Amino acid sequence: MYYKSNKPLFSAAQAKSKPSLKDLCPEDKRRIANLIQELARVSEEKEESVQKLRDEQETFEKKIHQLEQQNQLIIEERESILLY
Repeated sequence: MYYKSNKPLFSAAQAKSKPSLKDLCPEDKRRIANLIQELARVSEEKEESVQKLRDEQETFEKKIHQLEQQNQLIIEERESILLY
């Protein structure tokens, strides 16, 4: 929400000092608190997703290795049959 106002946002004294969270109105403080909570939730979800992806990647790599070994055995059996 934006409101048009003729008065300045900061007084001359406030403009010289750095603004901080204590200078915000309660509504803006609640918004910031909600944003921080949302950021924490999304960060946690991201970590869970990354771990799930790593687990799935490891599972697929094991399966690929298993299939490669199985393929090699089939090739060896086929060669031994053809040689006899």
